[in-house]
Amino acid sequence: MAVVRKAREKDFETVSNLFPKFNNSQLTLEHWKRLFQDPWNCNEDYFGYLLDDGKKAVGFLGYIFSRRQINGMERMFCSLTSWVVEDEYRSQSILLFLPGLKLKEVTLTIFTASKLTFDVTKKLGFKELETHLRIIPPWPSLKSEQKLVVNEKEVRDALQPEDLQLMLDHSHLSCRNFLVLSSYGNCHIIVTRTFRKNIPFAYVHYLSNYRVFFKSLDAIKSKLCMEMKAVSILVEERYLEGTPFAFSYKYTLPQATLFKSDVLDVSEIDSLYSELVVLNF
Repeated sequence: MAVVRKAREKDFETVSNLFPKFNNSQLTLEHWKRLFQDPWNCNEDYFGYLLDDGKKAVGFLGYIFSRRQINGMERMFCSLTSWVVEDEYRSQSILLFLPGLKLKEVTLTIFTASKLTFDVTKKLGFKELETHLRIIPPWPSLKSEQKLVVNEKEVRDALQPEDLQLMLDHSHLSCRNFLVLSSYGNCHIIVTRTFRKNIPFAYVHYLSNYRVFFKSLDAIKSKLCMEMKAVSILVEERYLEGTPFAFSYKYTLPQATLFKSDVLDVSEIDSLYSELVVLNF
């Protein structure tokens, strides 16, 4: 029987033999190594849990910790990711999740659930966060007064302290920051370039004002896609609040994203501090 213990930085080489099981050619060992770092300086001394049979790691679940200001209060998050267990130890898989359920006032998220992960975590009390993405191609639009600021220094100089902190927190990752300027308000956008079936998309992880974003989208979408070298924009459907977009497409996620929280609701949770950004899925 394997033993469950905290996965620390020194355990990366032990755990790395499990990652090829994900069969994801876009993720190298350097990507996986990010799971054993502390990207947002939370000073936790571990990066998840592993199953150890005494000779090698036979299971792993990554815990990515972060702290954010939500409505003026500091909240703790933990993104659960990369659940993998050797076949002969599957009966012990659930043991990797149990420590996370004991974390106090910590919002747990899962953005890359498999069918098995979805079924298991739903039974553990996780709720659905998002079920669809909206694919918005950069069709040409009429000239408009809205402006997309793409220069990082100009964006940084214009941001309010809370948004500036988000930008600084992700400066070491593959994120781009943009700012929409309009007569009805501004919107800070944080985006990564991701691939779906080898097609590049601009994945929107954060919007400081999503109503401004969607009012401005027709005017900025071509420039945003050009800057990201992407064929279309990906946005979580829940942000649209039913807003129709001509020539856009609704994409059903293979499994819904999930969360478990006693302190936050759906509207206060996004994917910015998650494995989607750390691993650049």
